[in-house]
Amino acid sequence: MTRQACLADLVDEASPVADSLGIEVPEDFFCPITLDIMRDPVIGTDGRTYDCTAIVAWLSKHRRSPLTNLPMGSENLRPNEQMRKEIEEWSTWVIRTRNS
Repeated sequence: MTRQACLADLVDEASPVADSLGIEVPEDFFCPITLDIMRDPVIGTDGRTYDCTAIVAWLSKHRRSPLTNLPMGSENLRPNEQMRKEIEEWSTWVIRTRNS
């Protein structure tokens, strides 16, 4: 299983638990395009973090940042390891909270 799939599985399990327990999801975890928790966070040349699938689809049509409107391509996207780690830790904490 890929790291991307592992994070997606964690998020898929943690999201409904957080909702049912009234636990807020940190705002930074949401993709500004889909408004869903990111499963594969990447940083664009605009310095913003997006879910990889969403930004690649956006850039295939627009070639501009959805937030700054500056020219942007998908070839320079890079993984946001810090955001991935934070989402992973939060998701794990939510799941453990449910189980305690």
